[in-house]
Amino acid sequence: MTAAGMAMLALYDPGRGRLEMARAWLLRHPPNWYGPHFYPTHFFAVRALHRTRAMDEGKAFNEYFGRVARMLRERQSADGSFPFPPGEGGPTVAMGTGYSTAMAVLILNIDRGFLPVDQ
Repeated sequence: MTAAGMAMLALYDPGRGRLEMARAWLLRHPPNWYGPHFYPTHFFAVRALHRTRAMDEGKAFNEYFGRVARMLRERQSADGSFPFPPGEGGPTVAMGTGYSTAMAVLILNIDRGFLPVDQ
């Protein structure tokens, strides 16, 4: 939820105090390949860090995005799809790799600024 909240704070720029607290929390909790809500969490976290990269010349974004991108690329299947991490039981069964692959592609392209939501 911090990632989604930070994405909204970055969008509307209400002041730096809360935004800095959210960034600090994200950076104290680096991404790992586990858990429920892996894809939406990192989608919002990467977007928020991308939008706030001017706060530290992109250092936090580059570190966080680099780690998420490596995790995804290391686990990409031969057919091009991306799996769900361990601990992601419900979506694995309900949505399959179509969802996880779509989310991975969105995450990996955030730095390009082409997402319709960013226009």
